[in-house]
Formats: sequence, structure tokens, C-alpha cells
Amino acid sequence: MEELPLITILTPVYNGESCLRNCIESVINQSYKNWVYVIIDNQSTDKTKEIAQSYADNDSRIVIKKTPNFITSVQNHNFSLQQVAPDSKYIKIVHADDWIFPECIEKMVEIGENFPRVGLIGSYRLDGKNVGHNGLPHPSETTSGKEIGRGVFLAKYELFGNPTSTMFRRAAISRDRDFFNENNIHYDTEACFQVLSEWDFGFVHQVLTKTTRHEGSITSKIDNLNTRFLGSLTCLYHFGEKFFSQEELTRLKKRYRATYYHRYAKGILKHYNADMVKYHKNERKKIGLKISRLRVLLNIVGIIIETLIDEKKWKKKLFKHPPLSQEFE
Repeated sequence: MEELPLITILTPVYNGESCLRNCIESVINQSYKNWVYVIIDNQSTDKTKEIAQSYADNDSRIVIKKTPNFITSVQNHNFSLQQVAPDSKYIKIVHADDWIFPECIEKMVEIGENFPRVGLIGSYRLDGKNVGHNGLPHPSETTSGKEIGRGVFLAKYELFGNPTSTMFRRAAISRDRDFFNENNIHYDTEACFQVLSEWDFGFVHQVLTKTTRHEGSITSKIDNLNTRFLGSLTCLYHFGEKFFSQEELTRLKKRYRATYYHRYAKGILKHYNADMVKYHKNERKKIGLKISRLRVLLNIVGIIIETLIDEKKWKKKLFKHPPLSQEFE
């Protein structure tokens, strides 16, 4: 075990009483044994601390830390990185409402050790009942960071997921400032682009992690604010020059802006609320993106017309035959 690189596993948590046991036990049951597991309690008001302590009392590799005061989720991720063991070679974040399969750490470390230029390692993940992450042909285990970055921006790959889905080489994480951008709700995706601008990407062709979605999670907030494409657009503005030539980037930004109008219009029709509008306004301001209200309105009208036409086609096709209840009498 002493010859294996040390891994620090981090679980930043707030009020994780309902799910924390499954998360902790998934770590304890790893086939890879040389790890330190730090659980960072963000001033929980339920039994989170007691549950974590019950495991720490029986396993010296488990350490409990507490934030000095309540902080945001992304701030807790940065605070967690400050707790990494000094001699750790890799960092694995596991969210309290997620868990990892028994071979997760072993398989990811194997990729990292076989390919020293790999700074970010991913795998297939179980997202609810669906298997997520696609694009990389089997059996490719490593790809240049530039190719992955380009592929993600061009919608060729879907590989990052949330922090539970990935592992970082510690040397690839910036130490001169907070690694996760506390002003971006998609801080995890931004961090991946940041690493891939200088390091390669490794991938394990197995389902190694499980992501759980529930009301009140960051994922739910992202859905309610309709932020996904805006997050991609923001990352393109921040990191696009690392992956594309200036001519390519100009063309791609134009395409992204056109798509953003359509996605924003759909969001208004589906999720309209003051928080969503305010969020989008603030995020556009950060990257200097000005939009035309008329163009948003035209996209809204276009979506409504498109929906009505599709509905008419659907009804026409449906009523070519008598209702099933009559047909099978």
C-alpha cells in the first residue's frame, strides 16, 4: 500500500443526514485502500456531524472538518481543497448525495499513473437511471486536453458531469488562488476547462460514479434558472482562445449567441421567474454580452408557432385511426 499514491477524497456537506451514510460507505468499500477521506461539515443543523463521526471513530483514515461559519457550496469546495493531505497525488470529490462504485478510485488512479500528462480523469456515470457521458470511442484512455475542450464546446463530447464524476491530479490544480470560481454556478465545468487548457484528459470506459438529483440541489437550481447553455457560453468567452484560433472563436461565438437566444426564449416560456431573468442579466453583463429584446421576442413567437404546428401534425396523425379503446373492443 505504501507504494501506491495517496488519494485525498473530499465530501463537502450541509445537512446530509438522509444520504451521507451511503456516500461514506461507498468510499470505505473502495478496492483501492491508500486514501485519506475528509468530510467537511458546513455548519449542518441535522445529524450530519454525528453520522460522520461514527465512521471516523472506526477508521483513522476518515477526518472530520468543520467550516468556521456557514458558506456557499462553491466556497465549501474551495475550503475543502485546503484540507487536502500534503503528500496526496490525486484529489477526488464525492458529493454527499452521490456515491462511487468499488473500483472507482483504483481505475482512475491507474489511468493517472499510466499517463503522467493526464490532469483530469473521468468515466461513465449513472445519472439517476441513465448512463451518462459519451463521445470518446472505446478503448481510448487518454486524449489531448485541447481536443477534449474543442469537442465539448462543439457538442461532440459530454464528459464532465459534476465533481463526483471526475478526479484531479493535484499538480493540475492552481494553488495561487481559489480553484473553483465562486462567481460561476457552473464552477465545476469551468474548472475542467481550466485544467484541460494545460493537461490531457483520461477516461475509464466503465460506470464508476452515481449522481443523484433532488429538489434543492445545485442541479435543481441550474434547471430552474435555465443556466446550462449560458454556462457553456460563459466558459467559451473565458477559455475559448485556449482551444480555438481567433477566426474559429469568432465564428463559434456567433453560433453560440444565436443558440443562446433560442435557449433563453425557451427558458422564459418554461421557467419564467424574476430570479431567472435577473441571473441571466447579471451573467451576460460579466462577459459583456448585450442582447436584443426584439430578437428574444421573435424567438419566443417562433417557438410558439413551431409548437402549434407540431401539435397539429401530432393530432392529425393520431386521428387517422379510431381511438385504441374502440379499435380493440
